[in-house]
Amino acid sequence: METYAEDDAGAGPMPNDPPRPDCITPVAVYKMTQHDAHALMPAIADVSRRQWCPTGLLGDSPYGSTEHVARLQTEGLTLLVPAMPPKGAKPGQLTLEDVTLDEVGRVVAYPQGHAPVWTSVSETKLAVRFDLVSCQECPYTDQCPGASAPQAKSETRWQYTHERVAPCQRRLAEQLPSCKDRYRWRAGIAATMSRLKQHMHLARLRVRGMVAIQYTVFRRALGLNVLRGAACV
Repeated sequence: METYAEDDAGAGPMPNDPPRPDCITPVAVYKMTQHDAHALMPAIADVSRRQWCPTGLLGDSPYGSTEHVARLQTEGLTLLVPAMPPKGAKPGQLTLEDVTLDEVGRVVAYPQGHAPVWTSVSETKLAVRFDLVSCQECPYTDQCPGASAPQAKSETRWQYTHERVAPCQRRLAEQLPSCKDRYRWRAGIAATMSRLKQHMHLARLRVRGMVAIQYTVFRRALGLNVLRGAACV
């Protein structure tokens, strides 16, 4: 994880001071059998303990689980991470992003404006039914997950869970220009990783064992911070 500033000109106490350098804050080294997504909360705990906790974070999709987003919100942190594609969605198939939902997550209308004839909300799932005649006349019939398997002679039915509603709202928000403009700053971490691998020689270590690898990675990340700080003096 590293810091960034959208406008760091004159970051020092004087107007003509050089910009503040981006600094690598926490560094974590895990085995290949451990998923990167599990590193997020320990990283937040690390920077919070050292009073370097940010107000917002940008990251990749695997870090943006519903649990992570909700937990960080309770701590006053915003996590901007692209939501994962809908689970089980087929290419070209309609998803919740293509329909109109109310505040609860019920389908109000399809892309053609067709309203459901019945909706249901339970603790585990939501369901919606549409008139079969309207579905047969709809140009999205081949793409509709409900029309492909009618439940009765006069209706089609589509069921989905509450867990799919929150990511749907996030995916819609990600299309806003303000969200895209902010998320573009995440690309900076790719340059940092490249410099660590090439200039700090992390692409090929000459040590073995987790303790030795962690020690080497930490030292070279610190070295990059020193180089960045010296460049701003």
